[in-house]
Amino acid sequence: MNINYKKYLSIVTFLILIILMVCAAQAQTPTYDQWGMASPRFYHCDYGDWTTVASYYASLPTLSANDTFCLIGATQTLVGKTLTSPTLTTPTLTTPVITGVIDASDGLTVDPGAGIDVESAGILDLGDDTATTINIGGTAATTLNIGASGTLDRTFNIGCGASSDTFNIGTGGTVADDINIGDSLAVVDVSGSTVTLNATTLTLTGTTTNITGGSGSIDYDNFDVDSSGNVEASGQIHSDLYHWSDEFDYEASGVELGSGLQADFWTVSGTNDAAGMYLYTAGAGGTLDVSSCVAEDDSSAISGLANYRVNNDPIIEFRFKISDVSNCFAAVGFAEGSFDDKGTVDDDVCLVYIDYDSADTTPDLSWNVWCADTNVDVSGDLGVDATSDTYIIAKIDLTDTEQPRIWIDGTEISAALILGTVQAGTTLFPYAHVQTNYTAAKEIVIDYIETWQDR
Repeated sequence: MNINYKKYLSIVTFLILIILMVCAAQAQTPTYDQWGMASPRFYHCDYGDWTTVASYYASLPTLSANDTFCLIGATQTLVGKTLTSPTLTTPTLTTPVITGVIDASDGLTVDPGAGIDVESAGILDLGDDTATTINIGGTAATTLNIGASGTLDRTFNIGCGASSDTFNIGTGGTVADDINIGDSLAVVDVSGSTVTLNATTLTLTGTTTNITGGSGSIDYDNFDVDSSGNVEASGQIHSDLYHWSDEFDYEASGVELGSGLQADFWTVSGTNDAAGMYLYTAGAGGTLDVSSCVAEDDSSAISGLANYRVNNDPIIEFRFKISDVSNCFAAVGFAEGSFDDKGTVDDDVCLVYIDYDSADTTPDLSWNVWCADTNVDVSGDLGVDATSDTYIIAKIDLTDTEQPRIWIDGTEISAALILGTVQAGTTLFPYAHVQTNYTAAKEIVIDYIETWQDR
């Protein structure tokens, strides 16, 4: 019998290698069952008890770009590992050290109360290199706190670059914003070649309120000063406009307008008007009482000097009241010529008026505007009702002949309600008219008339 010793020797050698490999595998720590992987090594350990939760140990290489590390289960924990350009889907990272760029295509979310900070004192850059728009607190955040706590002395630099910046604060909303800057201890400096305050109401409050400047100016349309204390000027208060007013305080109560100190300025006219219908009265600061006679369509009117040119942008303001608005026509404003009856106006006018007649199908208690341009009369309802024995302030501005402006008690009337125009190049005078629409005398009481125009 021929024995092939070489063959048996090969078999024995193979078995010895198998035994050595098994012994080497058993020498790995820890391992307690047959599960395992070599290079990279991955072992499952249950410590000999199949009923307990197992532990997994992985000895991983450094992952390179395009490598994918897949583990079984929703949560895996990596300790002390280096991931180079990994793709992480909704991971939880606890105190990681990250260098380079984080490409968070689905956004970066942190736990409530957590934040993004630098490891040590220094600069935290946000959108410093490539971002063109930075959105903070878009649709969810209701409070944005920037430097809102602590006792540090801080410096806020906004728009301090060399280029032109545009700042929009509190714009774009559909409701009124409440914008507060500074408190009683703050020093607020606003400077610029042009500072524009565009507000319906500008209110300056404080124990001491100062507006200071060099050779500049404050240009504000319809600027009113309402102060509970004093308004003081260390220099002159100068206006480039012509200004005139009549407070009707020149005479004692009961003196006729036509025989007083201002008789040369005023002309009286009307239907059945007579002495006793244009009287100075004892109203606070002086008043003038203009009344009609008692027959229907009786009227009384006062006309000032024709010193006002439409081309010089005249403005007029009346403070007056009507004792009884029922069955009354009353008008104040500018006129080119006087008229005895409301139905016979044949000159240019711009008047604020009421024409209430109980005989009308729908009697109108509203204040209206009456503009007559070359005898073309247009009137419009101003949306404000008249009230008996109640003062109102009516202001008319003819700076724009194609669009007169009107204020009632300090509120400007919408341009859409002011119909009609005035004729350029005409000469006007202050005018007030009262007329009865019934068999009862009507009365208008004028506190003051004030006018302005370019010189």
